[in-house]
Amino acid sequence: MARALLLVIAAFLAAGCMGDEKSGEPAAEAVRDYLLAAPAEDEDLSDRVPQSVTIPEAEKFLVLKEGEWSVAAVELDSPFGAYAAAVREEDGESQVKVPTERLRIAEGPPEPGSPVGDDQRVGFAVYSRAPDLESTLWIDGKKETLQGAGGPQFTRYWAVPEGLGLGSHLAVAFASGDGEATAVAWTFTVG
Repeated sequence: MARALLLVIAAFLAAGCMGDEKSGEPAAEAVRDYLLAAPAEDEDLSDRVPQSVTIPEAEKFLVLKEGEWSVAAVELDSPFGAYAAAVREEDGESQVKVPTERLRIAEGPPEPGSPVGDDQRVGFAVYSRAPDLESTLWIDGKKETLQGAGGPQFTRYWAVPEGLGLGSHLAVAFASGDGEATAVAWTFTVG
């Protein structure tokens, strides 16, 4: 009994120390509040998150860290299958970074809801002129090693994740540069 209790305590401690993968609830709350308050005429957002989509509670969001930024992502019953946004603490509050034309991400391949191709690549494109551009890809919450090609205004990034099981997977892409940041999420399938 004591050994089982120690194992449970060790598991909780390990989960709390995983720093890079899941952390901070304020980012999830900020993105959830942003989605709930978004006006219907916001075309960019309504394409990704139609008004009919139910926004889950913040506990259902995956929060990932990259430097000073957090990325909150959640799977949704939508054409993209998921949504993500970059969040940074400013003046003691978590602020959602709204995507701009200066820094954009296009997801895929694979396209949202599509199966991964024969090459097993999962990727995204970043449109930016930022000289300090940095990009990250997580699949099912695990940071992937990226390869990239392109520039200076367009860079394609991809990873070849190992061990993806059959079924649906969550991809979250993040990019930052020149003080800007943005993120996208989508789901794809294997098998």
